[in-house]
Amino acid sequence: MQKINPKKILFLSVISFLLGAFLNYSESDSVGESGAAIAYFSVIVFLLSLTMTFMEIKVFQSWLNFARVYLLIAFVLIILAPATGETGMGFSVGIDHESITWTMVVIFLLTSIILIVRENVKLRRSKQTTPSSPVTPNK
Repeated sequence: MQKINPKKILFLSVISFLLGAFLNYSESDSVGESGAAIAYFSVIVFLLSLTMTFMEIKVFQSWLNFARVYLLIAFVLIILAPATGETGMGFSVGIDHESITWTMVVIFLLTSIILIVRENVKLRRSKQTTPSSPVTPNK
């Protein structure tokens, strides 16, 4: 089985963006909103994968493990959200596809950045503390 790397994720995010853009112009509101969510997440995944092509693969693998779970949960929440929120006095006060999508995208972006920076710092620290020659205990 082939390993997933940032270049493959870059390619998949471009395909996902095109699919999301196509679905966004659908006649159905729920399909269109789901298409917008796919497109938004695809742009974020593309930008994050592009930056991770220049980092260690361990950082990418940590982020990928997070992204798999997060994106699945996010899409379930987006699909379960009502198409439109309750309106009152001319503005929306409820939770709908759009508000859930934007909230999940922002949380995903911020959490991803924090995770990537944390993993990168942790990896650099472990490289600095690793001795260049093995130390053998005296007996």
